[in-house]
Amino acid sequence: YHAYKTGQLIFNTTPAMILGTVVHKIVLEPGDFNSEIAVRQKVDGRTNAGKQYKADFEADNQGKLIIDLEDFETAQRIRDSVMSHPEVKQIFASGGKAELSGYYMDEGDEHEVGTFQLCRYRPDWRNDYALIDLKTCNDASKEGFRYQIKDLGYHISAAHYVAGDRILKGTTHRNFIFIAAETKPPYLVAVYPLGERSLQLGEWHRRRALNGLKISREHDYWPQYNDNLAIDIDLHNSNFYEMDMEQI
Repeated sequence: YHAYKTGQLIFNTTPAMILGTVVHKIVLEPGDFNSEIAVRQKVDGRTNAGKQYKADFEADNQGKLIIDLEDFETAQRIRDSVMSHPEVKQIFASGGKAELSGYYMDEGDEHEVGTFQLCRYRPDWRNDYALIDLKTCNDASKEGFRYQIKDLGYHISAAHYVAGDRILKGTTHRNFIFIAAETKPPYLVAVYPLGERSLQLGEWHRRRALNGLKISREHDYWPQYNDNLAIDIDLHNSNFYEMDMEQI
């Protein structure tokens, strides 16, 4: 966080991130698609005509996310798969709004003391009974998506939005639902309500992060690994250790 805010770390978007953005827009906010995203036809960029087309297209679409026709067609296929899923149909048929934005103070609750840090709130979709998060992925199976939740901290962001919804909307439910959509044919889709234990784990990590952020901001102290102390290290409780012990 500190490295990003001070310019040491530059945030770069990846092709997967761009595709995810396009899928979000075409699924959740199709009416605003053309105002924010421009689709570029496939041309040979090695020719003078192709180079000129690209230059003119970029000049005419400044401020927009520019994508190639191939990525747009992929996003359309993912959208069709998402919107044909029976449970997704039920979710959107229940009403709601997309990409609501807001800010809230971390006030805590009856169990936790708040840090009063300013927090951002932007769920993909919200209605009266749940918060919904649309995620593109390589593997939407239960086991595959479980790893993605853990690796990318989706349970932490879920806890963040649940807390924000409670503060901004007065919501009492804790329902958070993932729509997982694969980005390769046949573009399989799965729907996963986040379990309560995982949400509680996300809340613990969120609270730890906010507490750490508060302390670091107040004291301008940004800790390194192990608080810059030398500590013992061995292979116990590591995969290497377990594999070696099995061989022994």
